[in-house]
Amino acid sequence: MNKNHLLLLLLLLITSICLGLMVNTETYTNSSNVANVDEAVKGLYPTKNLGEICHEKGGFPPAYMPTQCIHQDGSVNKHANCECMDPTMTYCTSCYPDVKHIELSAEELNNEFSYMSYNR
Repeated sequence: MNKNHLLLLLLLLITSICLGLMVNTETYTNSSNVANVDEAVKGLYPTKNLGEICHEKGGFPPAYMPTQCIHQDGSVNKHANCECMDPTMTYCTSCYPDVKHIELSAEELNNEFSYMSYNR
């Protein structure tokens, strides 16, 4: 095998790998800048400009990761997530509003999510 054949095979290999990567690349067309993109999920809040929002609330770092609302006195609000944290990232300086939970009966759940039913 000569040098030209090896270069041609190498070029073919690189091309096929690139094409494979292009085919498997997902494109995200949702440009909503909001954590909540599913209408079934209530309780997620905007994350765009969170750094600026927390800076305006006292220069605190934002809580980009979901973190339960823990106050400086150690009390916990189990129905809210942290918005801004103290500089040591120990407690929340501000929290999002409480998430409103809706409890459905077994029949209501079965009607709403029938594809998840195990009773066949």
